[in-house]
Amino acid sequence: MQVGRTRLAACLVVAGLAGVSGASAQQTDDGGDRAGWPSVAPYGLVALDAGAFTGAGTPDRDDGEVRRALIGVRASHGPHLGLEAAYDPAAEDTPWKNVFATLDVGGVLLAAGNQKPPFSMQFQQELPHLMFPERGLPFGLSPRRRVGVSANVAGELWQAQAGVFGSNLNDGVEFDTPLVGARATYTPIRRARTTLHLGGAVNHTDADGRAAFGFPPETLLAREPLVASGPMPGTTGFTRGNLELAGTRGPVSVQGEYHLVAVDRAGADAVFRGGYVQAAWLLTGETRPYVHAKGQMRRGMLGRPRAAAPVGPTAGGTGAWEVAARVSTLDLRDDGVGRGDGRTFSLALTWFANPHARVTASYVNAHADGAGGGTIHAGLLRLQGKF
Repeated sequence: MQVGRTRLAACLVVAGLAGVSGASAQQTDDGGDRAGWPSVAPYGLVALDAGAFTGAGTPDRDDGEVRRALIGVRASHGPHLGLEAAYDPAAEDTPWKNVFATLDVGGVLLAAGNQKPPFSMQFQQELPHLMFPERGLPFGLSPRRRVGVSANVAGELWQAQAGVFGSNLNDGVEFDTPLVGARATYTPIRRARTTLHLGGAVNHTDADGRAAFGFPPETLLAREPLVASGPMPGTTGFTRGNLELAGTRGPVSVQGEYHLVAVDRAGADAVFRGGYVQAAWLLTGETRPYVHAKGQMRRGMLGRPRAAAPVGPTAGGTGAWEVAARVSTLDLRDDGVGRGDGRTFSLALTWFANPHARVTASYVNAHADGAGGGTIHAGLLRLQGKF
Protein backbone atom coordinates (compact mmCIF):
# COMPACT_ATOMS: atom_id res chain seq x y z
CA MET A 1 0.00 0.00 0.00
CA GLN A 2 1.43 3.33 -1.04
CA VAL A 3 0.22 6.52 0.56
CA GLY A 4 1.59 9.91 -0.48
CA ARG A 5 3.19 12.06 2.18
CA THR A 6 0.65 14.82 1.59
CA ARG A 7 -2.26 12.48 2.15
CA LEU A 8 -0.70 10.94 5.25
CA ALA A 9 0.03 14.39 6.66
CA ALA A 10 -3.57 15.39 6.03
CA CYS A 11 -4.76 12.38 8.02
CA LEU A 12 -2.55 13.37 10.94
CA VAL A 13 -3.84 16.94 10.79
CA VAL A 14 -7.45 15.75 10.81
CA ALA A 15 -6.74 13.45 13.75
CA GLY A 16 -5.13 16.34 15.62
CA LEU A 17 -8.04 18.64 14.89
CA ALA A 18 -10.37 16.06 16.41
CA GLY A 19 -8.71 16.66 19.75
CA VAL A 20 -8.77 20.43 19.26
CA SER A 21 -12.45 20.27 18.35
CA GLY A 22 -13.28 18.36 21.51
CA ALA A 23 -11.32 20.83 23.63
CA SER A 24 -12.99 23.81 21.94
CA ALA A 25 -16.41 22.35 22.54
CA GLN A 26 -15.60 21.94 26.22
CA GLN A 27 -14.40 25.53 26.48
CA THR A 28 -17.61 26.75 24.86
CA ASP A 29 -19.70 24.72 27.29
CA ASP A 30 -17.76 26.03 30.26
CA GLY A 31 -17.78 29.64 29.07
CA GLY A 32 -21.44 29.77 28.20
CA ASP A 33 -23.13 31.38 25.21
CA ARG A 34 -21.94 34.81 24.17
CA ALA A 35 -24.91 36.46 22.51
CA GLY A 36 -24.09 37.99 19.15
CA TRP A 37 -20.82 36.10 18.68
CA PRO A 38 -20.48 33.80 15.66
CA SER A 39 -20.29 30.05 16.24
CA VAL A 40 -17.34 28.26 14.59
CA ALA A 41 -16.93 24.47 14.49
CA PRO A 42 -14.11 22.59 12.74
CA TYR A 43 -14.82 19.11 11.38
CA GLY A 44 -12.98 16.36 9.59
CA LEU A 45 -13.31 12.95 7.98
CA VAL A 46 -10.66 10.31 7.30
CA ALA A 47 -11.40 7.19 5.25
CA LEU A 48 -8.77 4.52 4.56
CA ASP A 49 -9.39 1.74 2.01
CA ALA A 50 -7.72 -1.60 1.36
CA GLY A 51 -8.79 -4.25 -1.12
CA ALA A 52 -8.02 -7.39 -3.09
CA PHE A 53 -9.27 -8.16 -6.62
CA THR A 54 -9.64 -11.33 -8.68
CA GLY A 55 -11.41 -12.22 -11.92
CA ALA A 56 -11.03 -12.02 -15.68
CA GLY A 57 -12.06 -8.38 -15.73
CA THR A 58 -9.75 -7.24 -12.92
CA PRO A 59 -8.88 -3.58 -13.55
CA ASP A 60 -5.72 -1.63 -12.97
CA ARG A 61 -6.01 -0.77 -9.30
CA ASP A 62 -4.41 0.21 -6.01
CA ASP A 63 -4.25 -2.17 -3.07
CA GLY A 64 -4.94 0.67 -0.67
CA GLU A 65 -5.43 4.42 -0.53
CA VAL A 66 -6.52 7.36 1.56
CA ARG A 67 -10.05 7.74 0.23
CA ARG A 68 -10.81 10.88 2.21
CA ALA A 69 -8.80 13.30 4.38
CA LEU A 70 -11.34 16.08 4.67
CA ILE A 71 -10.73 19.16 6.80
CA GLY A 72 -13.50 21.72 7.09
CA VAL A 73 -15.12 24.41 9.15
CA ARG A 74 -18.72 25.50 9.65
CA ALA A 75 -19.64 28.91 10.99
CA SER A 76 -22.94 30.58 11.76
CA HIS A 77 -24.07 33.96 13.01
CA GLY A 78 -27.49 33.83 14.55
CA PRO A 79 -30.21 31.62 13.07
CA HIS A 80 -29.99 33.01 9.54
CA LEU A 81 -26.38 33.23 8.27
CA GLY A 82 -24.07 30.26 7.71
CA LEU A 83 -20.70 29.54 6.10
CA GLU A 84 -18.93 26.30 5.23
CA ALA A 85 -15.57 25.47 3.64
CA ALA A 86 -14.01 22.02 3.22
CA TYR A 87 -10.73 20.87 1.65
CA ASP A 88 -9.65 17.30 0.90
CA PRO A 89 -6.00 16.83 -0.20
CA ALA A 90 -6.75 13.15 -0.89
CA ALA A 91 -8.93 14.24 -3.84
CA GLU A 92 -6.12 15.41 -6.09
CA ASP A 93 -8.30 16.76 -8.92
CA THR A 94 -11.11 18.19 -6.79
CA PRO A 95 -9.71 19.06 -3.34
CA TRP A 96 -12.19 21.88 -2.68
CA LYS A 97 -15.53 20.39 -1.65
CA ASN A 98 -18.32 22.40 0.03
CA VAL A 99 -17.46 26.10 -0.11
CA PHE A 100 -20.63 28.15 0.27
CA ALA A 101 -22.64 30.64 2.30
CA THR A 102 -26.27 30.24 3.35
CA LEU A 103 -28.92 32.76 4.28
CA ASP A 104 -32.34 31.92 5.70
CA VAL A 105 -34.90 34.44 4.45
CA GLY A 106 -38.38 33.82 5.80
CA GLY A 107 -37.95 30.05 5.81
CA VAL A 108 -36.29 29.93 2.37
CA LEU A 109 -32.69 28.70 2.64
CA LEU A 110 -30.55 30.44 0.02
CA ALA A 111 -27.06 29.12 -0.77
CA ALA A 112 -24.28 30.52 -2.94
CA GLY A 113 -20.96 28.84 -3.70
CA ASN A 114 -19.53 25.42 -4.55
CA GLN A 115 -22.29 22.97 -3.63
CA LYS A 116 -24.10 19.84 -4.75
CA PRO A 117 -26.85 20.52 -7.30
CA PRO A 118 -30.24 19.08 -6.25
CA PHE A 119 -30.25 15.53 -7.61
CA SER A 120 -30.53 11.97 -6.22
CA MET A 121 -30.55 10.78 -2.62
CA GLN A 122 -27.26 8.87 -2.86
CA PHE A 123 -25.65 11.94 -4.46
CA GLN A 124 -26.77 14.10 -1.52
CA GLN A 125 -25.57 11.57 1.06
CA GLU A 126 -21.99 11.92 2.27
CA LEU A 127 -19.68 8.99 3.09
CA PRO A 128 -20.87 8.70 6.74
CA HIS A 129 -24.49 8.26 5.57
CA LEU A 130 -23.87 5.43 3.09
CA MET A 131 -24.76 1.78 3.70
CA PHE A 132 -21.67 0.81 1.67
CA PRO A 133 -18.19 2.31 1.33
CA GLU A 134 -19.19 3.79 -2.04
CA ARG A 135 -22.34 4.67 -3.95
CA GLY A 136 -24.00 2.41 -6.52
CA LEU A 137 -23.20 2.37 -10.25
CA PRO A 138 -25.84 5.00 -11.26
CA PHE A 139 -23.70 7.58 -9.46
CA GLY A 140 -21.85 7.69 -12.78
CA LEU A 141 -24.84 9.56 -14.21
CA SER A 142 -25.00 12.15 -11.41
CA PRO A 143 -23.56 15.67 -11.60
CA ARG A 144 -20.74 16.88 -9.36
CA ARG A 145 -20.40 19.93 -7.15
CA ARG A 146 -20.69 23.23 -9.00
CA VAL A 147 -20.51 26.92 -8.18
CA GLY A 148 -24.00 28.38 -8.21
CA VAL A 149 -27.01 29.60 -6.28
CA SER A 150 -29.88 27.51 -4.91
CA ALA A 151 -33.03 27.89 -2.85
CA ASN A 152 -34.53 25.29 -0.52
CA VAL A 153 -37.99 25.36 1.07
CA ALA A 154 -39.48 22.71 3.33
CA GLY A 155 -42.55 21.75 5.27
CA GLU A 156 -43.00 19.09 7.93
CA LEU A 157 -43.22 16.25 5.38
CA TRP A 158 -41.73 17.71 2.19
CA GLN A 159 -38.86 19.73 0.81
CA ALA A 160 -37.92 21.22 -2.57
CA GLN A 161 -34.67 22.68 -3.86
CA ALA A 162 -33.80 24.38 -7.16
CA GLY A 163 -30.76 26.18 -8.48
CA VAL A 164 -28.55 27.39 -11.31
CA PHE A 165 -24.89 26.35 -11.43
CA GLY A 166 -21.72 26.86 -13.44
CA SER A 167 -18.50 24.84 -13.30
CA ASN A 168 -16.78 23.13 -10.37
CA LEU A 169 -14.70 25.45 -8.20
CA ASN A 170 -11.57 23.37 -8.82
CA ASP A 171 -11.89 23.98 -12.58
CA GLY A 172 -12.26 27.74 -12.24
CA VAL A 173 -15.53 29.62 -12.02
CA GLU A 174 -17.15 29.58 -15.45
CA PHE A 175 -20.75 29.57 -16.66
CA ASP A 176 -20.20 28.41 -20.25
CA THR A 177 -22.03 25.12 -19.59
CA PRO A 178 -24.69 25.97 -16.98
CA LEU A 179 -26.75 23.40 -15.09
CA VAL A 180 -30.34 24.17 -14.08
CA GLY A 181 -32.04 21.66 -11.80
CA ALA A 182 -34.54 20.88 -9.06
CA ARG A 183 -35.30 18.08 -6.59
CA ALA A 184 -38.38 17.47 -4.44
CA THR A 185 -39.13 14.87 -1.75
CA TYR A 186 -42.20 13.86 0.24
CA THR A 187 -42.54 11.59 3.27
CA PRO A 188 -46.18 10.43 3.61
CA ILE A 189 -45.08 8.33 6.60
CA ARG A 190 -42.57 9.80 9.04
CA ARG A 191 -42.45 8.42 12.55
CA ALA A 192 -39.64 7.64 14.97
CA ARG A 193 -38.92 4.14 13.60
CA THR A 194 -40.96 4.09 10.39
CA THR A 195 -40.42 6.28 7.33
CA LEU A 196 -41.57 6.24 3.71
CA HIS A 197 -39.72 8.58 1.33
CA LEU A 198 -40.66 9.51 -2.25
CA GLY A 199 -38.52 11.79 -4.37
CA GLY A 200 -37.54 12.90 -7.82
CA ALA A 201 -35.21 15.31 -9.59
CA VAL A 202 -34.48 16.71 -13.03
CA ASN A 203 -31.74 18.92 -14.41
CA HIS A 204 -30.41 20.10 -17.75
CA THR A 205 -26.79 20.82 -18.58
CA ASP A 206 -25.43 22.58 -21.65
CA ALA A 207 -22.34 20.94 -23.13
CA ASP A 208 -19.47 22.38 -25.15
CA GLY A 209 -19.31 19.59 -27.71
CA ARG A 210 -18.25 16.75 -25.43
CA ALA A 211 -19.55 14.59 -22.58
CA ALA A 212 -18.64 11.31 -20.90
CA PHE A 213 -20.16 9.05 -18.25
CA GLY A 214 -18.88 6.08 -16.26
CA PHE A 215 -18.14 4.74 -12.78
CA PRO A 216 -15.68 2.26 -11.21
CA PRO A 217 -16.92 -1.10 -9.79
CA GLU A 218 -18.14 0.58 -6.56
CA THR A 219 -14.63 1.12 -5.22
CA LEU A 220 -12.26 3.92 -6.11
CA LEU A 221 -9.33 1.55 -5.65
CA ALA A 222 -10.10 0.62 -9.26
CA ARG A 223 -8.38 3.20 -11.44
CA GLU A 224 -10.68 2.71 -14.41
CA PRO A 225 -14.47 2.56 -14.78
CA LEU A 226 -16.37 -0.71 -14.92
CA VAL A 227 -18.30 0.74 -17.87
CA ALA A 228 -17.87 4.05 -19.69
CA SER A 229 -19.62 5.92 -22.45
CA GLY A 230 -16.38 7.08 -23.99
CA PRO A 231 -16.08 10.56 -25.51
CA MET A 232 -19.18 11.74 -27.33
CA PRO A 233 -18.17 14.57 -29.66
CA GLY A 234 -20.92 16.82 -30.90
CA THR A 235 -22.82 16.79 -27.59
CA THR A 236 -24.83 19.99 -27.16
CA GLY A 237 -26.43 19.13 -23.81
CA PHE A 238 -28.00 16.44 -21.67
CA THR A 239 -31.00 16.12 -19.38
CA ARG A 240 -30.92 13.99 -16.23
CA GLY A 241 -33.87 12.61 -14.32
CA ASN A 242 -34.22 10.31 -11.35
CA LEU A 243 -36.86 8.77 -9.08
CA GLU A 244 -36.27 7.82 -5.43
CA LEU A 245 -37.97 5.40 -3.06
CA ALA A 246 -36.72 4.74 0.46
CA GLY A 247 -38.03 3.72 3.83
CA THR A 248 -37.32 2.38 7.29
CA ARG A 249 -39.20 -0.04 9.50
CA GLY A 250 -37.47 -0.51 12.83
CA PRO A 251 -33.96 -1.86 12.16
CA VAL A 252 -34.63 -2.46 8.43
CA SER A 253 -33.99 0.21 5.81
CA VAL A 254 -34.46 0.12 2.03
CA GLN A 255 -33.31 2.61 -0.59
CA GLY A 256 -33.58 2.56 -4.38
CA GLU A 257 -33.33 4.91 -7.35
CA TYR A 258 -33.76 4.94 -11.12
CA HIS A 259 -31.64 7.29 -13.26
CA LEU A 260 -31.98 8.33 -16.89
CA VAL A 261 -29.85 10.67 -19.01
CA ALA A 262 -30.92 11.88 -22.46
CA VAL A 263 -27.92 13.15 -24.46
CA ASP A 264 -28.47 15.67 -27.26
CA ARG A 265 -25.87 15.40 -30.01
CA ALA A 266 -25.26 16.86 -33.43
CA GLY A 267 -25.42 13.27 -34.68
CA ALA A 268 -27.42 10.47 -33.08
CA ASP A 269 -28.91 11.21 -29.67
CA ALA A 270 -28.46 8.70 -26.86
CA VAL A 271 -30.27 7.62 -23.70
CA PHE A 272 -28.40 6.03 -20.78
CA ARG A 273 -30.00 4.35 -17.76
CA GLY A 274 -29.10 3.03 -14.34
CA GLY A 275 -30.64 1.94 -11.08
CA TYR A 276 -29.96 0.33 -7.72
CA VAL A 277 -31.81 -1.23 -4.81
CA GLN A 278 -30.19 -1.70 -1.42
CA ALA A 279 -31.43 -2.95 1.92
CA ALA A 280 -29.87 -3.05 5.38
CA TRP A 281 -30.65 -4.57 8.75
CA LEU A 282 -29.24 -3.18 11.98
CA LEU A 283 -28.60 -6.34 13.98
CA THR A 284 -28.44 -4.38 17.24
CA GLY A 285 -31.92 -2.89 16.78
CA GLU A 286 -31.23 0.77 15.97
CA THR A 287 -33.02 2.67 13.18
CA ARG A 288 -31.46 4.76 10.44
CA PRO A 289 -32.64 8.34 11.00
CA TYR A 290 -34.30 10.47 8.35
CA VAL A 291 -32.48 13.76 7.70
CA HIS A 292 -34.92 16.64 7.48
CA ALA A 293 -33.64 19.25 9.93
CA LYS A 294 -34.44 22.91 9.45
CA GLY A 295 -31.59 25.00 8.09
CA GLN A 296 -29.64 22.10 6.56
CA MET A 297 -28.47 22.28 2.97
CA ARG A 298 -29.23 18.61 2.30
CA ARG A 299 -32.61 17.31 3.41
CA GLY A 300 -34.76 14.37 2.44
CA MET A 301 -32.41 11.40 2.85
CA LEU A 302 -31.56 8.47 5.11
CA GLY A 303 -28.84 9.32 7.59
CA ARG A 304 -26.22 7.57 9.69
CA PRO A 305 -27.35 5.23 12.48
CA ARG A 306 -26.19 5.96 16.00
CA ALA A 307 -25.27 3.10 18.28
CA ALA A 308 -27.55 2.70 21.29
CA ALA A 309 -24.54 1.40 23.24
CA PRO A 310 -21.49 3.19 21.78
CA VAL A 311 -17.91 2.14 22.39
CA GLY A 312 -15.99 4.57 24.59
CA PRO A 313 -13.98 4.98 27.78
CA THR A 314 -17.13 5.78 29.78
CA ALA A 315 -19.89 4.24 27.63
CA GLY A 316 -18.57 0.68 27.64
CA GLY A 317 -20.92 -0.46 24.85
CA THR A 318 -20.41 -2.68 21.81
CA GLY A 319 -21.57 -0.29 19.08
CA ALA A 320 -24.08 -1.00 16.32
CA TRP A 321 -23.78 -3.71 13.66
CA GLU A 322 -25.41 -3.58 10.23
CA VAL A 323 -25.57 -6.01 7.29
CA ALA A 324 -26.49 -4.72 3.84
CA ALA A 325 -26.99 -5.98 0.28
CA ARG A 326 -27.23 -4.08 -3.01
CA VAL A 327 -27.75 -4.70 -6.71
CA SER A 328 -27.07 -1.94 -9.22
CA THR A 329 -26.92 -1.50 -12.99
CA LEU A 330 -25.54 1.06 -15.43
CA ASP A 331 -26.36 0.85 -19.15
CA LEU A 332 -24.19 3.12 -21.30
CA ARG A 333 -25.04 1.69 -24.72
CA ASP A 334 -27.56 3.13 -27.16
CA ASP A 335 -27.52 2.71 -30.97
CA GLY A 336 -23.77 2.50 -31.24
CA VAL A 337 -23.11 5.29 -28.73
CA GLY A 338 -21.39 4.29 -25.50
CA ARG A 339 -19.39 1.21 -24.61
CA GLY A 340 -20.78 -0.71 -21.71
CA ASP A 341 -23.48 -2.38 -19.69
CA GLY A 342 -22.49 -3.13 -16.10
CA ARG A 343 -24.03 -4.87 -13.10
CA THR A 344 -22.91 -5.29 -9.51
CA PHE A 345 -23.95 -7.28 -6.48
CA SER A 346 -22.54 -6.14 -3.14
CA LEU A 347 -22.60 -7.27 0.49
CA ALA A 348 -21.39 -5.28 3.49
CA LEU A 349 -20.96 -5.68 7.22
CA THR A 350 -20.49 -2.41 9.12
CA TRP A 351 -19.57 -1.79 12.74
CA PHE A 352 -20.60 1.67 13.96
CA ALA A 353 -18.41 1.84 17.06
CA ASN A 354 -19.58 5.31 18.12
CA PRO A 355 -20.56 8.59 16.44
CA HIS A 356 -16.96 9.06 15.29
CA ALA A 357 -15.76 5.66 14.01
CA ARG A 358 -16.97 2.92 11.70
CA VAL A 359 -15.43 -0.13 10.03
CA THR A 360 -16.90 -1.77 6.92
CA ALA A 361 -15.96 -5.07 5.30
CA SER A 362 -17.59 -5.58 1.91
CA TYR A 363 -17.65 -7.82 -1.15
CA VAL A 364 -18.41 -6.65 -4.70
CA ASN A 365 -19.22 -8.88 -7.67
CA ALA A 366 -19.07 -6.65 -10.75
CA HIS A 367 -19.72 -7.70 -14.34
CA ALA A 368 -19.38 -5.74 -17.58
CA ASP A 369 -20.60 -6.88 -20.99
CA GLY A 370 -18.92 -6.10 -24.28
CA ALA A 371 -15.32 -5.98 -25.45
CA GLY A 372 -12.85 -5.87 -22.60
CA GLY A 373 -15.56 -6.83 -20.12
CA GLY A 374 -15.62 -9.63 -17.59
CA THR A 375 -16.35 -10.33 -13.95
CA ILE A 376 -14.52 -8.78 -11.03
CA HIS A 377 -14.53 -10.06 -7.45
CA ALA A 378 -13.38 -7.51 -4.87
CA GLY A 379 -12.94 -7.81 -1.12
CA LEU A 380 -12.76 -4.39 0.53
CA LEU A 381 -12.06 -2.92 3.97
CA ARG A 382 -12.91 0.65 4.96
CA LEU A 383 -11.72 2.34 8.18
CA GLN A 384 -13.48 5.66 8.71
CA GLY A 385 -13.30 8.30 11.41
CA LYS A 386 -14.94 11.70 11.79
CA PHE A 387 -15.35 14.54 14.22
